[in-house]
Amino acid sequence: MAGRVLSAFLSQTSRPCVGEPDNPAALRGGATGRFDSLASHAPCGIGRARDVTAFRFAMRAGGAPARVRALEEISMSTHRSNRTRYRPARRTPDSVADLSRLPPIGQGSKRWVLRRIINLNNDRHALREKAVSYKTMEERYGELQRFFEALWSEPLYRKVDPRSLRPKHIAVVLARWRTDGLSPNTLRNRVSVLRTFGFWIGKRGLVETAVCQGLLDLSGLAESQVAKEDKSWWPRGIDVQAMIDAAAKHCVYVAASLALMDAFGLRVKESVMTHPHEDVVPIEPDEFDDEWPPGVTHALDVRGAKGDRSRRIPIETEKQWAALRRAQALVAPGQPIGRPGRTLKANLEHLYRVLGKIGITRKKLGVTAHGLRHQRCNDEFAIVTGEPSPVRGGGPIDAELERAARDKIATMAGHVRRQIVASYLGKPAVMRKAVGADAPVSSDASDSGDDSIDVA
Repeated sequence: MAGRVLSAFLSQTSRPCVGEPDNPAALRGGATGRFDSLASHAPCGIGRARDVTAFRFAMRAGGAPARVRALEEISMSTHRSNRTRYRPARRTPDSVADLSRLPPIGQGSKRWVLRRIINLNNDRHALREKAVSYKTMEERYGELQRFFEALWSEPLYRKVDPRSLRPKHIAVVLARWRTDGLSPNTLRNRVSVLRTFGFWIGKRGLVETAVCQGLLDLSGLAESQVAKEDKSWWPRGIDVQAMIDAAAKHCVYVAASLALMDAFGLRVKESVMTHPHEDVVPIEPDEFDDEWPPGVTHALDVRGAKGDRSRRIPIETEKQWAALRRAQALVAPGQPIGRPGRTLKANLEHLYRVLGKIGITRKKLGVTAHGLRHQRCNDEFAIVTGEPSPVRGGGPIDAELERAARDKIATMAGHVRRQIVASYLGKPAVMRKAVGADAPVSSDASDSGDDSIDVA
């Protein structure tokens, strides 16, 4: 190899620096130009500009031996392997990534095996065939690293391969974390990540097995997402319109987003992604069922919903039309509500900065932008039923009317299950149809009786 490279080097340096007409590097003259010419004709690879710089440095500083070494390095760095990169096949919800390429259990570095398992599976959702956010991936990685480091710190389990995880291992680490005084929220999140990891290594139900065997006690970790207090703005004495005007002094786009959140109950991301010109679509009278409000001619197509679920919100009030006209006056057709030329992430960060300046934070006024969504849902419940929502102190109402109101709010908010609406309205206290004169009052959570629901 060194002989061939030296021959190439001598052949380049022994001939006059004529160079090809299309090679200006060689026309510059001297050994530097010949090195540039040789580097530019090297096989395509990484860092060609870096290689040219290395040649120049070797020519000036190291003499002929250094030049030969530099030629060898560029020849090696531009070598292309014939091996194709391994790409795992598409997975179904009942499959895991192919772990057969990993070394046998007990061989190889346990930490390397853990990182490899995470890298093969971390981009997928725990239950559905879809991707997860980078934030979720980072949190999974950190929680799994903490769990296995705690497990390996136990003398009895310091050699456990991640693929050999058993219920007793989870019980040991969880008991240690309880002793350390970790909060129920932290423990619940870590147990959730361990459930997902058990699925990755082909041991679905690993945590549940530990519970059934009496090794693990998850009592006290269950969290109810049923609203205990109203998170709306006006019950706290906050004037929504005054806050929108205050935001407009800092950024008119943020003010327009707040107006849409207030009028339609949108999430923050949904409001920023709204295209006020294209997303207002006309509807036909027979396009929807009887539950569609009569006299409504247009609807708002919502973008950026969770799970990319599509939904339309009827435009019923003058307040909703005013919010849309305000947004349409700011942006051109085809543009979302946000500072032009900025990314979605940049616009979201800017929105939260402006909200912090006007006091819309938990620390200052005790509310967030998401409180406008809570306010819209609770107001809609009062419009449909004629009574305040349970979280606002409303009393028992007819069961069918309760269900109809919650179904409408779930559709408007973009949720599939009626139970999730309890995170806005509170636990329902409905008046069941009684056989006798007095109707019993039930405080069951919707139809399921389970108030442990997903976060809205």
